[in-house]
Amino acid sequence: MPAAEIRQRLLDTGYTSVTELKPDDGLWDGKGVKNGVEVRFHVDPRTGAMLSERADD
Repeated sequence: MPAAEIRQRLLDTGYTSVTELKPDDGLWDGKGVKNGVEVRFHVDPRTGAMLSERADD
């Protein structure tokens, strides 16, 4: 999936902003803000499924 589509999916699922989104080791790796907390995430590039999500320290 292209970055623009991934970014839109993230916004549709509660992210208020996506501050970083880049391909990394076959996944989309990024940072964003969800519920007022900065979050790091990994997304499957084929399906757009969220694979991991955690607060950024």
